[in-house]
Amino acid sequence: MAVLLNRIRSRLKTLVTCHSKIRSSLYKGLLSCLIALGLPLSNTIAQEEFLAVSSSFDHSAREWQMFYYDFSADIEQRATMYLKWPFKNDWTEWSIDIGDEIFNIKQRYRMAALQFELISAERTVSIRQKWLGDNNEWLISFDKTSLKWQTDTPNNLELWYMEDGEEYLDMWTSYPGDSRDWIIEDRFDALPKEVKLAAVFITIYLTTPKY
Repeated sequence: MAVLLNRIRSRLKTLVTCHSKIRSSLYKGLLSCLIALGLPLSNTIAQEEFLAVSSSFDHSAREWQMFYYDFSADIEQRATMYLKWPFKNDWTEWSIDIGDEIFNIKQRYRMAALQFELISAERTVSIRQKWLGDNNEWLISFDKTSLKWQTDTPNNLELWYMEDGEEYLDMWTSYPGDSRDWIIEDRFDALPKEVKLAAVFITIYLTTPKY
């Protein structure tokens, strides 16, 4: 049976905020322990939990709002993803503003198969089709690691997931047939936020009209 559909049936959207608050309390406790032990924080636990993404405008896919829970500040925050050159109608370059950081996304080869790179100050993340011409499976590569971002069922681009052991990242449309609003279930604490943003980006890119 489909992996992501089973997960969705077992959860309620209204529990997302409550769950994030519980995780925030756990985060603070773990943070105190790590500081006391003198261990590094950035590569140990996620500092953000992504919750949802929505188009800023009903009739344009040029700008998006990403909602996430910031455990360090204990509040819900918002990031913005947008076309870098909107007036040129150029869909090959994007930017993401999240907190004090700006990430850039660029199509690597404009005339070849779809392949993008997300670039931050810390790493470059590659986003490419696993199979030429197949939008159901994508390889997201970073720090000598590759993970598969894939649809739950073939040719249904409204349900996506990535998993590694017990950790996972899921994404699905809030309303069937409407790609303007998405719900994200982020239970992948060990994953850098750049990788999560790469997964969200390619999903949005594939499922929305270019205007």
